[in-house]
Amino acid sequence: MNKQEAINTMARYVPSDLRKQVIDALGNPEWMKVLQEKLEDMGVEVDIKHFSGDNSYPTAYTLICGMVKTNGQPTLDLAMIALIGKLLTAECPYCHMGAGSIHEEPTLVPCSACGGAHYTGQRCPLSPS
Repeated sequence: MNKQEAINTMARYVPSDLRKQVIDALGNPEWMKVLQEKLEDMGVEVDIKHFSGDNSYPTAYTLICGMVKTNGQPTLDLAMIALIGKLLTAECPYCHMGAGSIHEEPTLVPCSACGGAHYTGQRCPLSPS
C-alpha cells in the first residue's frame, strides 16, 4: 500500500475533524515520524520493533488504543488501518454493544428497588425483575 492508498482508506474511517491533521501528516516528507507523534498525542501507543537489530526489514508496528491492540504490521499505515478496523468492531466496555450500535454513555439513574442509583445497563440485585 502506498501513501495515497493509505490516505484514501483512512479518509473513509477517520472522523472529519481529524482528517485534515492526518492528511497533513501524510504530506510531510517525514510523514511516518509526524504520524507517530500525532498518534501518541491522541493516546495511541506506537510500538516499533526492528527484529534484525537495525532499521532494515523486518520491522513490526503495533498500535495500542485502550484495550484494542493490533498485531505487528510491516508498515505504520497498515497498522493504522488494522487499528481502525478493530476499533470499528470493538465492543463497548460499558454496555457491551458492538461498534456501530447506537448507545449512550453510561449515566447514573435512580433505582426504585434500593433507593440508590446505578449506571445504565446495570441491574440492581434488589430488583425483582
